[in-house]
Amino acid sequence: MAIQVERNMSYGGNLVTQKYQPLQAVSYDATGRATYSALASNRVRLLKDLHLLPQPLELRTTWTDVITAENKSGQLPPIVVISSNRSRWIAAGIAACSLQVEVQPFSVAHDLNALTDTVNVRQSPPLYAPARTGSNRNVYIVVHILEYEQYRTALHGLGMTVVGWSFRQPEGSPVGHLAGFGASRFAAIEFCKELRRVSGNRWDYAWLLDDNVVGITSWPGYVYFEDRLAEERKHLCVGFKAGTLAEQQADIKKWATDEVRAGRGIPTDPPRRTASGLVQQASLWNIRELTDSFLNFGPAFITSAEDVSFCKYMDLAPAPYLFFEGAKIRKEAARSDNSKGAEKVKEAMAAFTRCVVNAESAGAVTNPTPPPVMLKLAGGADQRLSTFIMNWFNDPVKRPPVEEVIDHKTQRKAMCQAVEQLIIESCARGFLDRDALTANLKINGDVAQVVARV
Repeated sequence: MAIQVERNMSYGGNLVTQKYQPLQAVSYDATGRATYSALASNRVRLLKDLHLLPQPLELRTTWTDVITAENKSGQLPPIVVISSNRSRWIAAGIAACSLQVEVQPFSVAHDLNALTDTVNVRQSPPLYAPARTGSNRNVYIVVHILEYEQYRTALHGLGMTVVGWSFRQPEGSPVGHLAGFGASRFAAIEFCKELRRVSGNRWDYAWLLDDNVVGITSWPGYVYFEDRLAEERKHLCVGFKAGTLAEQQADIKKWATDEVRAGRGIPTDPPRRTASGLVQQASLWNIRELTDSFLNFGPAFITSAEDVSFCKYMDLAPAPYLFFEGAKIRKEAARSDNSKGAEKVKEAMAAFTRCVVNAESAGAVTNPTPPPVMLKLAGGADQRLSTFIMNWFNDPVKRPPVEEVIDHKTQRKAMCQAVEQLIIESCARGFLDRDALTANLKINGDVAQVVARV
């Protein structure tokens, strides 16, 4: 069955709906349930058929020091930052934080005086800067092993611990290193599970932050939401309204300055809560519950949708979570390292994407699909998703505003994102079997991930 779609002519822009969604006006209906569900199931089957998973996850850090630090009296839930290609930007933000606190003291992480840039360095301190979080909350920067040394060097002595991750590579694997958005978040959550286990279960929760989160509007601080989750012990996480765009530092500074002048420099009122929402960018996770239920982000979501898929699962299961629509995450535009390690991570992600896309493009047309995934424009002929993307991107008149639009890597990325878009949107509309989605978020079934501490 071919899925009727339209081209998203804004694909390639800076907004979330432009960066990750090459399709629009997709025609979803109940007759396509088998197709949509097969899209999700096929991703998991492919990982296992290639023996990419299950494989041991190696986590490299100074484990002795980490365990000692976590076992100190009064330690609060840690902050785990998922990062890539931004070690120098983070280091500059920590330096900016040290300068700012000298001339404009701030007392807690949600004190917006930290962002008013009184010293005019033109960079905001990230929300997880140690001077903002306090001495009794450890901060971990989780990166792919290919960037581990780059981050260790750039962040040395700045009060944060770098953790490198990598899945063990099976012999003869077509993919050198497993990489991607889903694998990164999977590794971060597994690090939290392992850390909680080896440090004596001193806390049940952990914060996950994107590396360029600098603030959250109407946010009364870490402890407030930890207390809310403690009241709802079976809830999986706490989420906030996502920022749709990484802002310029001047805009962050203006927002913070205006809030301070208006007497709202340290928010205290609880933000508005809603029944559901999209948990991403900055969130608090119930590590105890994730451990007990064997849940985690799906490594099969490579280029998008790793966070959306988890939210759709919680809505579909249903699994309870807390969402505060009244608190909006503020992310700042960040500079890239462009290091050798970062380039190797990009290459690894491209190789993984190529492997998956080739599998989803191959084979005979069957009913239900995949593979291959079949699409059609209104009034047009059926065509493979790969052909649809290539024809569109190579059309000099109709191509989207994407950098390197005729590059094969760029086109394969769009093919991968199109499948991920179809999975989550069909789920949101009730046309995807829950078991197909669950298999992505319980990649090992009801068995704990094997972790090797290095």
